[in-house]
Amino acid sequence: MGLVNIVALEGGPARMGSEQPVRGQGTSQNVTSSATTASATAMPAGTKEFRISTDTAIKFRWGSGAQTAVATDQRLPAGAVEYRRCSAGDIIAVIDE
Repeated sequence: MGLVNIVALEGGPARMGSEQPVRGQGTSQNVTSSATTASATAMPAGTKEFRISTDTAIKFRWGSGAQTAVATDQRLPAGAVEYRRCSAGDIIAVIDE
């Protein structure tokens, strides 16, 4: 069981030269990961990217509509931080590795 922090970011990815840089932080939410899937609330309007970090190894996925994380999804090791492009309304689901 661990703590997963998800932060919605407005604007375009900071690493993409042709798009607007990230303008600021939107909502931040914590999700407790466990052996069963847990989901964050939908990304708010204006979200183009999210930052995800965790204190325990997890698997995660995101997309429109309800999401269910499974053992074959992308891995995020404990202590890692990643940025992913997304759309407003996307939902992120996590599960312990």
